[in-house]
Amino acid sequence: EVDGVYDVVIANIDAPVLCALGPHFATRVESSGVVLLSGLLVDREAEVVSTCAPLRVIERRELDGWVGLRLAL
Repeated sequence: EVDGVYDVVIANIDAPVLCALGPHFATRVESSGVVLLSGLLVDREAEVVSTCAPLRVIERRELDGWVGLRLAL
């Protein structure tokens, strides 16, 4: 359980956990803030991103089959 709203929310966790938390990220980040996600395999990216709506991807970086994402409202 986490209370509050933050400028930056960071999660470096595997896809199943990110999917479970995805619907909550938008409620925990300021309207001008960002959510940074990593620890994500390329083949799970679309699934994770879809759970984070209404956040949208504003930057994506990939290295050796792993993805890091910056999302914002």
